[in-house]
Amino acid sequence: MTSARGIRTYSAALWIVGAIVIGAIATTTVYSILSGPPRWLTDFPWDKDSPTVAAQTGSTWSAPGNAMIILPKELTTGSAIEVRRTSGQGELLFLGQSPSAEAAREELPQSLGILDAVNTDTATFASPGTVLWVRTDGPWTLIIEPLEAETVDGAVSGRGTRYLRYDGPSSTAEFRHEGDGTITVEVLTAAEREAPITSLGVVDQQLTWTSSPEAVFHIIAEPGAVWSLSVDGAAP
Repeated sequence: MTSARGIRTYSAALWIVGAIVIGAIATTTVYSILSGPPRWLTDFPWDKDSPTVAAQTGSTWSAPGNAMIILPKELTTGSAIEVRRTSGQGELLFLGQSPSAEAAREELPQSLGILDAVNTDTATFASPGTVLWVRTDGPWTLIIEPLEAETVDGAVSGRGTRYLRYDGPSSTAEFRHEGDGTITVEVLTAAEREAPITSLGVVDQQLTWTSSPEAVFHIIAEPGAVWSLSVDGAAP
């Protein structure tokens, strides 16, 4: 189980790594002492009194750079949503989440990871008031919609990348991967966000999560990667 303190520590680490990565890419000249720190090291949208609010058109949000996304009521029901990047893949995009805009002033947003030309989407759970934060150096467009995922009620197998949803009473599952290519497995609930598996080889591992009305498994794998997932105690 991931504690709130653990989530804060994990998020802080990812935001710091994000700043370092952006700086390494963006910094091509030597800054003098008088010029002050570069923008990527100090420009956090949640620290602004009036952060830029991303423009919404239907299920699409966009902005010229760092911004706050205000989610509508239909996306903050507590069920999983998908965030998918459709433009701006040339720049790394760091995505975060806060229970509200005000909460971000007291506590660092939870990091949802990095979206780029390869990893273009992620999922999360949003409750009323939830806002998303975008940190990037260029214009971007995101599509945010309720997550469409296959429901698991026992065992399932497949190849490549896929979202799976489980809404039963179990809190453990067995995951296997035959070792053909890189694979990452994220386990998401409204209370926690884990990536217990990142592997280049064979995987035979138990997944665990806090009992929740809904759990999402995000399997990120090469097209030829063969895997299987079996929820413990579920119907065969």
